[in-house]
Amino acid sequence: MTHYPGPQPTVPMTYPPTPGPPTPRPAIGHPPSAYRPLPPPPRRASRRTALALGVSAVALLLIAGLFTALYVMASGEHDDTAATLADRRAELSGVTEQLTNADRLVDAGTGRNADLDDTRTELAACVEAVRSLLWDDLDDAGQDAALDEMFALCQ
Repeated sequence: MTHYPGPQPTVPMTYPPTPGPPTPRPAIGHPPSAYRPLPPPPRRASRRTALALGVSAVALLLIAGLFTALYVMASGEHDDTAATLADRRAELSGVTEQLTNADRLVDAGTGRNADLDDTRTELAACVEAVRSLLWDDLDDAGQDAALDEMFALCQ
C-alpha cells in the first residue's frame, strides 16, 4: 500500500446510504466481475409465438402471391391496350390524311364556285343588256345607249 505524504485521516469516511439491498464487496485480490449477478437465461419461445409467426408468414406469402398475380394481369392488359392504341393511331392517321385531301378538294371547289359566281354575275348583266337592246321599244338614242352599255358589259 502506498502512503501519501501529509496527515492521514483518522476518521473513516462515511457515504450516504444507497437504496436497495447491499451489494457484496469483492474480496481483496479478486476481480469485481466475480460478484456480478449473471443475466437470466434467455426465455424459450412459446408455441403461441411460433404459431403466430408461422401464420403471419403464410399470410404474407399469400398476399405477395395475390399482388404478383394482379401485377401480371395488369401488365398483360397494359400490353393489349398499348397494341390497340397503336392500331387506332394508325387508323386515325389514315383518316386524317383522307380528311386533309377532302379539305383541299372543298377549298378548290369553293374557289371555283366563287369564280363561277363572279362570271355568272358578269354574264347576267350582259344578258340583261342584250335583252334590253332586243326587246325593249327604244328609240334611236335609247338603242345607241343600250348598245354602248351592252358592249361595256359584255367584253
